[in-house]
Amino acid sequence: MLVIAGTKVEENRLDSGTFNCPNENSKQSYIHIRLEKKATAFFVPVAKMTDIGEYVECQSCGVTYEPAVLQIRTQEEIETALAVAIIRLAIEVILADGIVKDEERQAVINVANQYLDPPGLSLEDLSEMIIPEQLNSTKKRSMRTAHALAELGSALNMDGRRSFVEIAYYLAASDGEVVETEKEVIKKLARRLGFTKSETAEIIAALDQMV
Repeated sequence: MLVIAGTKVEENRLDSGTFNCPNENSKQSYIHIRLEKKATAFFVPVAKMTDIGEYVECQSCGVTYEPAVLQIRTQEEIETALAVAIIRLAIEVILADGIVKDEERQAVINVANQYLDPPGLSLEDLSEMIIPEQLNSTKKRSMRTAHALAELGSALNMDGRRSFVEIAYYLAASDGEVVETEKEVIKKLARRLGFTKSETAEIIAALDQMV
């Protein structure tokens, strides 16, 4: 019996969507393709042999990229993620001691509006955000902050990470004192941002002296 066997490279679409095309410097549609080498019989693919590679193709300019291009973020996206992380952190800090004072609310407004376009965050907006968070557990609020920080990815350098810790301390101190539950939130934040236990202690000690 005559069997005509061989191999064939197939393109399989994995995904599609929009991404930040470096060539166009704007958001464009893309397709994500995986190249697969398959064994054939009578020119019909019968078995997958190996993955050859993957690529992302811009549907506007036709340029292809490594899949890592899908992780590139615009400055606008980074700024949005930063604002969300700041607000999530602020809410976690001011709820840490179970009491939300007017001074703390205003401190959150002052900090958040440095990262938001006008009209920014109002006291009414903040109150609406705080009410449901008061019903959540400390652990859940902490997880939400962690998720918001993760959205920033590697956008923060070490100075930026230290600024986050300083902001958390400023918010905690806005009512005149930093209690232990607030310090625990700050310590956990610092560790999440990549500071060692000793570095975290040094940062907090330096901030304690400034209050």
